Amino acid sequence: MKRAAAAMEPDGEIRSEFATLLGKDLSKIGRIRKHDDAVALLDVAMAVTGKNSNDAGKDLRCVFRRYPELQQNMLKFKFPGRGQRDTPIVKLAKVIEIIMLLPGSTAATLRLEAAKLIVRYLGGDLRLIDEVRHIRHVQEQLALQERI
Repeated sequence: MKRAAAAMEPDGEIRSEFATLLGKDLSKIGRIRKHDDAVALLDVAMAVTGKNSNDAGKDLRCVFRRYPELQQNMLKFKFPGRGQRDTPIVKLAKVIEIIMLLPGSTAATLRLEAAKLIVRYLGGDLRLIDEVRHIRHVQEQLALQERI
C-alpha cells in the first residue's frame, strides 16, 4: 500500500455530500476526514453502518477478507493530531464500491437505488439526461480523479 503525503482538507462539504448520498440528516453524519481527493474509509463506514469505529472497522475487515482486490488502490495517511495512526484512505469511486458491500440498511438502500438507476439507464429513461446535466460538475470532478 502506498503512503499519501500532503495536508488534510476540511470535511464540511464531503459530509454534506455523504449525507445526501446516504439519505441521512447531516447531523447523523460524523466527521469524514479528507486528504486531497481521498476520504478516510473508516469514517465513511461509521457513517454508513451507524456503528462505532471498532465495529465499523470489523465490518471493513470482513469486506476486505471477502474482496481483497478492493485494497489495491488504497493509500495510508496519518492525519494530524495526537495518537493518530496510519488510516486507509480511498478515492470516491472506490468508496462507493466498498459502501455497496457493507452490511446494514443504509448500504442496502444505496444498493437498491443503484439498481433502480441501472434499470432506468437500460430502459432508456430520457429524464436521466436532465439529471446528468444538473450534476455535471460532479461527474467532471470524478473523471478528473480517475485519471490521477
